[in-house]
Amino acid sequence: VEAGSAAVVASLIDTAAPLRLAISGLTAAAETALAGRFDLRRMPGFVKQDALAVFTEAAVGGEMIRLNTPGHAARGFAVTQAIDAVARLGTRGPVSAGEIARSLGGMMALLADVSPDPQRGVENFTEAFQTFGSALPGIPLTTSNRRRQQQNRSALTDAVQMLGLGGATHLAARIPFQEYGEAVAWRTRMSDWCDSEAAAASLARDDDSFSALTGLRTAFVDHVTAGMGTLARARDVTLPTAMPSLVAAHRLYGDARRGAEVAARNRRLLPQGHPGLMPPHVALSMAGA
Repeated sequence: VEAGSAAVVASLIDTAAPLRLAISGLTAAAETALAGRFDLRRMPGFVKQDALAVFTEAAVGGEMIRLNTPGHAARGFAVTQAIDAVARLGTRGPVSAGEIARSLGGMMALLADVSPDPQRGVENFTEAFQTFGSALPGIPLTTSNRRRQQQNRSALTDAVQMLGLGGATHLAARIPFQEYGEAVAWRTRMSDWCDSEAAAASLARDDDSFSALTGLRTAFVDHVTAGMGTLARARDVTLPTAMPSLVAAHRLYGDARRGAEVAARNRRLLPQGHPGLMPPHVALSMAGA
């Protein structure tokens, strides 16, 4: 598949547009899901307060990402406004499913847009939203109102997780892969996350979210796969003696300037206190070209 994609002129393969469409489609799916699963009408105060706690937790996740995102000052005010909009959900009266979905989706999209380092951005989104809601206190399902409280919370946490995945996928698609194995690893990682969310949607009988998530998975896989055929493959190299990374780079590539790259690829194998010394008789990872 990768080789076949590489044979086509890259400029003729537009995989970014379908991916953008799939990511934006998550907001519509979240709105439909919330319209069917989330309801605060005629609910007692503790049910409404629990929903507010979920909104606050989502805003805290957004703020955590903002604080871990260097270089976003040019759009800092817009980011802060998007996070505040999520924190204010439900505090001024009834809130619609559309308002919730748009506020959450807007925050995720903006946080992803302003991240200058896509890999770091994915890690931030993973930490904040992949298991979102797991730290919230349990709900005793002793009455019908408590059961509705749990249903509302599940609907909200599912929406946050799905839209957080959208932000992470947007970032992962921007990673400039240097080699085939790296692209495969990221393709697998994000596909597994999509599969996990799709399984949760299926369990909740949420057909719209399930379709949106499977579509997101397909679009991301197509996007990454389209560029994989031209990527170099990593290879293992064993050195006969210990040598500086500059020497290793010169021997392997004829270019000592790649010494820092060689050392960085094998950082975990380097002897402590000698960050540029390549060890002998150990399988070292080297780029294929």
